[in-house]
Amino acid sequence: MKTTISKIILSGLLLFSLYSCDKLSCETDNAIFLNNEILSKTYQREVVHQIELVGQDKLRFWLADYIEKDNKHYLVFYTQGNGLCAQAVMHIDHNNKRFNDILNTKGKGLFNAEFRGVSFDISQDDNNNFLLYYTGHESIID
Repeated sequence: MKTTISKIILSGLLLFSLYSCDKLSCETDNAIFLNNEILSKTYQREVVHQIELVGQDKLRFWLADYIEKDNKHYLVFYTQGNGLCAQAVMHIDHNNKRFNDILNTKGKGLFNAEFRGVSFDISQDDNNNFLLYYTGHESIID
């Protein structure tokens, strides 16, 4: 009897842990996200606005893509939390040695992995564009 109960509890915990690490499917009705390209200024400005409304600590991130453009490096994250369902493009400093593994592999092997405790800074440039600067993460769940 105890063995059966232990197996049921263990199975439940295993299913819960698998569910908690998986990226939840999400949909958005946000017209800006639906009608603009992910890399557009309009889309990313709205991402920043929504992040500020929701709060960084209430978001979850999964690596969607790695982009190199104009000698700059970017990570694209599926970003979810409190009604936000979007892709955030974050500049990653290719001179920062902490990011060598991600940069050397161009994110390969980490796509769709959840990055927990993602930290980033938000700034605005001279052209009134909002920029997200990736500063790190606590852990990766693959």
